[in-house]
Amino acid sequence: MSLDASVGMNSIAMYRAKRAGRRQVMLFDDSMRAGYLDRMELDRDIRLALDSAQFEMYLQPLVYFGRGIVQNFEALIRWNHSRHGVLAPREFLPAVEQNGLTNALGEWAFARCAEAAASMCQIEPRMCIGVNVHPDQLLQPGFVASVIRVMAEADIPGDAMTIEIIEHAVMIDVGQTRRVLEELRSIGLSIAIDDFGTGYSNLDLLRRLPVDYIKIDRSFVAGLGTEPGDTQLVRMVLGLSQELGIEVIAEGGETAVQANVLRELGCRIGQGSLYSPPLPLPLAEAEAMLRQQAEAMLRQQANPPSSDRIVPVI
Repeated sequence: MSLDASVGMNSIAMYRAKRAGRRQVMLFDDSMRAGYLDRMELDRDIRLALDSAQFEMYLQPLVYFGRGIVQNFEALIRWNHSRHGVLAPREFLPAVEQNGLTNALGEWAFARCAEAAASMCQIEPRMCIGVNVHPDQLLQPGFVASVIRVMAEADIPGDAMTIEIIEHAVMIDVGQTRRVLEELRSIGLSIAIDDFGTGYSNLDLLRRLPVDYIKIDRSFVAGLGTEPGDTQLVRMVLGLSQELGIEVIAEGGETAVQANVLRELGCRIGQGSLYSPPLPLPLAEAEAMLRQQAEAMLRQQANPPSSDRIVPVI
């Protein structure tokens, strides 16, 4: 074993002891060793993952409650690791950040989504894809210029894309974040605050920032119908957002109970397994969904139903 590895493993035991409380002793065991070596492996492999096309993009539909109409998509990134299988962002983003690959991965993901948007807009011109942007990428000099370039290369309008940021990204530098978001909106992009409620939740920022969507975090949606506090929080966010002219999207919807509560509270758009799992790129499944929806809408126009009800298509 190298000296660096030995020092690293001893450090892990020391930090475990500190987290356990004062006057604690921890010996480095096999479980700690496996975790440390896995992290070392991810750090090593992440450098090759972009070049060897191991990253994949998925699209998850956003759907109008009760109507089954697709309202845009959110792009989700996964790492198809040769040994660990498919990894979610929380499992590999620390390695991305540590190895200075945040901007490279973010640019790749945005370009991939712009290509997808160009294809999907041929079926539904109003379609839009939301892309999560890391705080470091958002505040990187030249970020807006790179967005403009990628969208021009894909030949798509600004309203074909939404930039999604977490609350933490806003709080790093409120002034600079506001300037960047205003530039993005000036070229037609929409702005969404993702995982709302899990960060600083500074509601005053919603008044000060150019925001089009708030995405209520799935942890609050999961408690609807069973946790009164979650219902009150969602009601408060919906009321404030309505006053500010901001659309609310509920993340993580999995049950009809959750959907019914959200509808009763006035939320119009949901995202989660109740409607559709994430659909992998290439676009066959997502495009088939849009074509099915377009055909259903045409049939309804030719043979309008006896009521105003819109027939779900998914």
